[in-house]
Amino acid sequence: MGGVGFDISCGVRTMKTGLTKEEVLPRLERLVDQFYNRVPAGVGSEGLIRLSAPQIDEMLLGGAAWAVKKGYGVKEDLAYLEEHGRVDGADPSQVSSTAKKRQEREMGTLGRETIISRSRQWTRSMTRRRRRPWGSVRTEWSSRCTAAPGARHQIGTDSLRSLTNAAQRFKLPIRDRELASAPITSPEGRPISAP
Repeated sequence: MGGVGFDISCGVRTMKTGLTKEEVLPRLERLVDQFYNRVPAGVGSEGLIRLSAPQIDEMLLGGAAWAVKKGYGVKEDLAYLEEHGRVDGADPSQVSSTAKKRQEREMGTLGRETIISRSRQWTRSMTRRRRRPWGSVRTEWSSRCTAAPGARHQIGTDSLRSLTNAAQRFKLPIRDRELASAPITSPEGRPISAP
């Protein structure tokens, strides 16, 4: 798991603002601060969307297409997402109850390192390009996964624990805890979507 990381299917969303540099620069710091205050981000943050256990399973099965259907995204974006935002063969039963529990209050949140760009970086970017400003956000629900930061981290932790146990069972050396592995033919090493 460590070889891949805990940021399962994160992405970057970039949007053209339609504003001019002159309109944005005087308000840039306030704009960034408002974004930071209004968008829940970081460990322990909570989103406004609440899902029941069955709804979490629906979300895990449907991925980004589920989010679009619920009004949390636009259909046109699906064309730009890996596998159109949904993995065939997704199996919510492979996600631990702990990860699902962490998901309950984190829907629609961003990771803690998301809102770190402050106005100086944006100003340099706009000055160099002399174009209309664009905004970028590293999203925590994009690509094929709609899981929030805590749930994704828990999925990674659960997978790493499973691989560590398998490595010990197969007597494989573990040089780095986060690089534990298992034979690809083992239940732990087999891709979940494989038949």
